[in-house]
Formats: sequence, C-alpha cells, structure tokens
Amino acid sequence: MKYTNKILILTLLIIVVFLCACKTADKLQLTKTPFTGNQLRIDGYYCRMYENKCYSVYFFYRDGTLLYEGCGGCDSLKLKEMEQNSFKNEKWINWVKESQISWGVYQIDGQSIKFERWYPSNYWHLPAYIKSGKILNDTTFIITSFERSSRFGTEWSEEKNEMYHFRQFSPKPDSTNRFIK
Repeated sequence: MKYTNKILILTLLIIVVFLCACKTADKLQLTKTPFTGNQLRIDGYYCRMYENKCYSVYFFYRDGTLLYEGCGGCDSLKLKEMEQNSFKNEKWINWVKESQISWGVYQIDGQSIKFERWYPSNYWHLPAYIKSGKILNDTTFIITSFERSSRFGTEWSEEKNEMYHFRQFSPKPDSTNRFIK
C-alpha cells in the first residue's frame, strides 16, 4: 500500500511539473497578411523614441510578420551597438527564433496600421495585445491605442501616443519562426 501511494504522489508531481512547464498563448486575432503597399518602408526597422531614447524596435516583413526587440531606453550610441552586436549576431537571431514574445503580425489598410504580438506575463500564459495607429509618412507612424482582444471582442483598451521612426538597416534578421504560420 505504501509503495502504491508513493507512485501515485510521484505521478501527480510529474503531472503538475509538466503542466507548469507548458506555457499557453493567446491565439492572435489578426491574420498574417502580405504587405504589398508602399505606405511604410520596410528596409530597416522602426524605433519608438521618447526623450531621445529608444524603447522598442520593430522589424516589419513583406509576408506580414513582425519581429520585436525591446531596447529599454537606450541612446543612439547603444542602438548602434545593438545593430552590430545583436541584430546581426547569429546567437541573438537563434534566440529570437525560439522566443514567442519576439513575434507577431501586422496589417496596413490605407494610412492605418495594426499589429499584434504576445507579451510576457508572470503567469503560465502569454497574452496577445493589439496596437493601432496612423501612418504619418513612409518613415513615421504613431500608435494611438493598445488593446487586449479576444474572439469575443475587446476586453481592455488604453489610449497611447507612441511615435515610431524608421532607421535603415541591412541585413534584417530573417522572418522565419515557428510561431507565425
């Protein structure tokens, strides 16, 4: 009887550990749509600038995929370092290919832009959020809203004022990943 209880407890522990190790993710609401327009340049990346510091970098690809990298408030010198030491580095490229929070999709309709990606969470779930805004010209766009959506509608939204500026960069990391099909 004692041996059976130990096996049962061990089996339950293995199941709990397995379930905790499996992080689930929201299904993206936006669909991957090839970008055939010229409203935005995509031969580089877009950087969210605030008080002369970069906080977010987005690479947009013709296939409708986007790649995200956080900068955490780096200045232009640090951003130049990231271009050389990260964006062209094989280790970084391999790491982002396996990082679900680095990937998402975008759609452009006229002068409107929307993109959706997964965000880190303290729980065993990766929520997806949509940012929406307006394209000002082919090198600048502004995000005006941030929302958490589900197939049942908007669950939460917030107004934003995030300006993104284009920086030419080549070669961009490849958009191939296992999260966006």
